Amino acid sequence: MVNKTKKFIIHPSTIIFLIILSISGVGYEGIITLFCALVHELGHYFAAKICRAAPTRIVIYPFGADMALPIGLRSYKADIFIALCGPTLNLILLFLGITLSLGEFFCACNLALAFINLMPIRGLDGGTVLENLLLTFLTPNTAERVLLGSTFFILLFLYLFSVYFLFSGVGDPSLFIIVCAMFVSSVVRRR
Repeated sequence: MVNKTKKFIIHPSTIIFLIILSISGVGYEGIITLFCALVHELGHYFAAKICRAAPTRIVIYPFGADMALPIGLRSYKADIFIALCGPTLNLILLFLGITLSLGEFFCACNLALAFINLMPIRGLDGGTVLENLLLTFLTPNTAERVLLGSTFFILLFLYLFSVYFLFSGVGDPSLFIIVCAMFVSSVVRRR
């Protein structure tokens, strides 16, 4: 019997997320966020296809996807190209949103996705770009240490900012939760 791996997987948390959105009545914003995140990931997917590095597996999460690409088949330039295509599509959607008056939330969502993903944090597109730029003139161990340092200091700043924001009277825990999730994701990817 041949063991076939699923190439396209919808994570159970995505289904739970969509159910919660439909029950809570904020489905509009959630659907826009999910749409913008999927378009972002499609940018990576088509860039990988252009670079002849078709993903071996794609897992869809509530706010994005994780693509497993073949190891060792790409150049640094190809990895940078693939990483930049997701945020580029979000910036194109932002421009279209402004031009076609698609709404403030649509535009803000695309701007946020592009901006957050371009931060030089391990696991995000900006981290991939920084790591591949560093690998052109540093050893892999040194490049990884610089990336981890960048990740640590940016997440520390964002964490302190989110804690201040949380207790300053505005009281929205969203940024705090996102920063904690980014930290956990960064630590988990390291191992």
